[in-house]
Amino acid sequence: MKYVGGCTQCKTCEKVCPLNGIKVTDKPEFNLCYGCSNCAYFCPAGAIKPNLEYFDVLLAEGAGAAQSKFKRQYYVTFLKNITKECDCESDPKGIIAKDKGVLLSNDIVAIDKAAYDVITSKGTDDVFLKHNKKTGLEHVKAAEKMGMGKSAYILVEG
Repeated sequence: MKYVGGCTQCKTCEKVCPLNGIKVTDKPEFNLCYGCSNCAYFCPAGAIKPNLEYFDVLLAEGAGAAQSKFKRQYYVTFLKNITKECDCESDPKGIIAKDKGVLLSNDIVAIDKAAYDVITSKGTDDVFLKHNKKTGLEHVKAAEKMGMGKSAYILVEG
């Protein structure tokens, strides 16, 4: 992330950083950052911008690049052992939601949106917002905007 000017010292960036890696004095100082983009998303003054692009857009672009290599795709999502950080990490930081089953779809955007909805349904806390300080839908919106699929779905239980 980079400071582009215009900080009002509201400290919103400090509050939304999941790593507590920003301190505001005269301007935001980035002490610890893995590029989640929360500070840029939530800065009311627009004083912070990503170095390249928002994290969730880059995530969607990466998925789109992988998806483009196959003629046909079918997606399987196991809603088990849902962890605070990506399960691809060596230390994903513990389980934050109960197991919810398995989802199947031929639409990558629909299955991600359905997974989010199933995990956060029935009056439970939005565990993504609680633990990561954002909802987890930004990459879904970015992927849909890129034409990778549609977020609308019909959940059929079997």
